Amino acid sequence: MPYTILILKLMGVQLVVNFLGTIITSGMRPSINGARRWLMQTLWALTGFALIAAIAWDLFKMFKS
Repeated sequence: MPYTILILKLMGVQLVVNFLGTIITSGMRPSINGARRWLMQTLWALTGFALIAAIAWDLFKMFKS
């Protein structure tokens, strides 16, 4: 399976987890919501960079063969 598809599936799962986390922590203290937001922003940034790397790798493999 190409890495790009794998990362996109991971981002879809991450979107659902973020939505559920928002529902669960909606009535909690601001510090808990802030920590959840920081964690999700960090994960989105990492998966964004992973998506860029996966696209570059898949293009490299496509042009190499």
